[in-house]
Amino acid sequence: MKLTLAELNEIDLKQLGSAPLAVRVFVIIFACIVVLSAGVYLDTSQAYKKFDRAQQKELSLKQEYKVKAAKAAQLDQYKAQLKIMRHTLNTLLEQLPSETEIPQLIVDVSQTALANGLKIDLFKPQQEIAQGFYAEKPIELVMQGSFHQFAMFASDIAALPRIVTLHDIHLTHNDTQMSMQAIAKTYRYLNSDHKDDPE
Repeated sequence: MKLTLAELNEIDLKQLGSAPLAVRVFVIIFACIVVLSAGVYLDTSQAYKKFDRAQQKELSLKQEYKVKAAKAAQLDQYKAQLKIMRHTLNTLLEQLPSETEIPQLIVDVSQTALANGLKIDLFKPQQEIAQGFYAEKPIELVMQGSFHQFAMFASDIAALPRIVTLHDIHLTHNDTQMSMQAIAKTYRYLNSDHKDDPE
């Protein structure tokens, strides 16, 4: 049952049912091959797309794994650093006075000035100023004395057990006396009830 080229040219698809058996078999086989080829092509192209997506996801996951592995490898180091930072923060917070210690600290500033022989012309505590997690308590100062006395006063203020800083310092002098205007500030941790757990 050979099919010649001439017979192939004479195939009329409208009258395929009356065509010779060889023609009908050829058309059926050809149609099956076309359908199977189209199915294989579509299935293969979908598989290639899935494969490409899987490859991209694999690269992404590998990169993510490398980042997480690097972090995991340094976890103990991060924990140690965090422990040091918490200890440092607690140490600093302990240097800030509590609300009940502020009045005594104001007295300490005044006594430090007197102990260094300074004459106090003005000693005026101001309203507390909230600054986020802490509050400032400014004290307006006007004092008279020698340069050496002012230097000793500043040194003794820095040595107080609680943090006190000097700001806006203006020194003036005449023939016999030197005058200093300044703002002394102490600081209070606003969440002082939780000093031991600053998280």
